[in-house]
Amino acid sequence: MLSQIPIDRRTPSHRCQDAALLPPIDPAPLRLHRDHQIQASNGSGFEVRWHVGGPWPAQAPAAIGALRGFHHATLEPSATWPMHLQEDLQGVTYVVAGALEHADNQGNRDVLTAGGVQQRWLGTEFIQLWLETARPDPTLLEQPTHYASHERFERWLQIVGANGTGQDASVHVARLNPSTRCMQYRFEPGRGGYFYVIEGDVQVNYEHLERRDAARVTGAGLVNIEPSQPTELLIVDVSI
Repeated sequence: MLSQIPIDRRTPSHRCQDAALLPPIDPAPLRLHRDHQIQASNGSGFEVRWHVGGPWPAQAPAAIGALRGFHHATLEPSATWPMHLQEDLQGVTYVVAGALEHADNQGNRDVLTAGGVQQRWLGTEFIQLWLETARPDPTLLEQPTHYASHERFERWLQIVGANGTGQDASVHVARLNPSTRCMQYRFEPGRGGYFYVIEGDVQVNYEHLERRDAARVTGAGLVNIEPSQPTELLIVDVSI
């Protein structure tokens, strides 16, 4: 869950006071996944890196609560991401760069551009998650949403779990600059998830993470984030 710190979140200097001088208080436990440790595969015009699951949904203990799949794919222009089975799972696609035309065997077809989010019950670069959640009203999921860069600048933008869907899983993204100095995210008791550096270079609870590095969050506590260059981050928050 988001840490409810009663400050003006538009003011970076108010976040993580004295973060450079003091160790993080109540840090969330992290299990680091470096980019070179992530399973990768290639197809006709695409590369995919399987963080959780892959190419099939993960089962316990590899799954992280409701998070049954997390993968980051890059497609060459006009390449096709093959049809794939997702069991009875909610698929979430977040477009990092370029434009992605998505179609399924139900006749649905949409085009998402960078910052676009599509939730479905189930060159371009995108991240896709598979979530095992209670089936909500499909009309609350299947309308793609596009967010401008400023909507996630120096704030946690919730892209999954809003709009009254009643989902236990939530997903948040943020864009930071070195001037941000520090941001925090709090995982509440009984929660954990996955932290991913889409772009950039950051210190996370005094661990250095680079582009496409990740961390499995195995329990409650704060995630303290200090960027050293322009950075885009994604956090998945689930019951564990």
